[in-house]
Amino acid sequence: MYKHLFLAMAVLTPTLYAPQAMALRTDRTYRVQLEGLPVGTWRLRNRVVETSLACRYTVMWSNLPGPPLGRTTLCRIDEYRASDNFDCEVNRRTFFDTLVAKAPGRCHGFDDFGQQTSISTMVAGEDSSGVLNGILVSASVGDVQSFEVR
Repeated sequence: MYKHLFLAMAVLTPTLYAPQAMALRTDRTYRVQLEGLPVGTWRLRNRVVETSLACRYTVMWSNLPGPPLGRTTLCRIDEYRASDNFDCEVNRRTFFDTLVAKAPGRCHGFDDFGQQTSISTMVAGEDSSGVLNGILVSASVGDVQSFEVR
C-alpha cells in the first residue's frame, strides 16, 4: 500500500509545480488599447489549433462597461511560427519575438467609442515580454489605428 502511495506521489508531484503557459497565455486577461485609449480586454480559449504556418487562438474580446451592459465578441488570431518555434504546444510555454495577425474569417471587437465593430485587418508584433503592438482597421472607423495588447 505504501509503495503504491509513494509511486503515485512521485508521478503527481511534478504536475503540481509545472509552469504556466506563456506565449499568448490562456490563463490571464489582456488589456487592449486603441490609439492609447482602453477599449476592452482579451481572454484566450485554452486551446491552440495548429495550421501549416501558425498557431491559431480564439479570442474573447470584451468591452469595458461590464455587467449588465458588457458584451463579448469573437475573433481568431494567428501567432506565426518563427525560427525554431514551430511546435504550438512548446510555444505556449515561452515568449518569443513573432508576428500575430487576424486569422481568416470574421473578427469582431470594439472601437475607441465602445461600439462593437468588425475588424478587417489586424497585424501586430509580439515581443519577448508578451506585449503586442500593431495596427488594425475596423469597419466603424475605416482607418488604420494603432493598438496595444498587454
